[in-house]
Amino acid sequence: PYRVTVFLDACFTGQYEASRSLWIKPKLEVLNGNIIVFNASNSGEKSWPYHDEQHGIFTYFLLKKIQESSGDITYKELEEYLTVNVDYQSVQIHGVHQTPLVKTSQQIGSQWKEWKLYK
Repeated sequence: PYRVTVFLDACFTGQYEASRSLWIKPKLEVLNGNIIVFNASNSGEKSWPYHDEQHGIFTYFLLKKIQESSGDITYKELEEYLTVNVDYQSVQIHGVHQTPLVKTSQQIGSQWKEWKLYK
């Protein structure tokens, strides 16, 4: 494929009312090709729910930024927005940090930072 983008927020399983938070520890495996993975949390951190918005904190801010920007945003701008807002909201609601993690293949180096979400 031309480019693969994965947004991974595995906070919820099943129905919202029956959902629970899960511990997510991203594997640090080598990625190949034009792939970028946005993980909701860094290794050893929890991906927290945002009950008032009926989403994970990561998903809420991801969808909010996509809607606000109509997708006209670089991956670097999206990473910076998610890092600041997800962590801040996690501390406000749950009292602990949640730091999104971006993982890419070595082949793309830092060029992913200039990619647009919607091309």
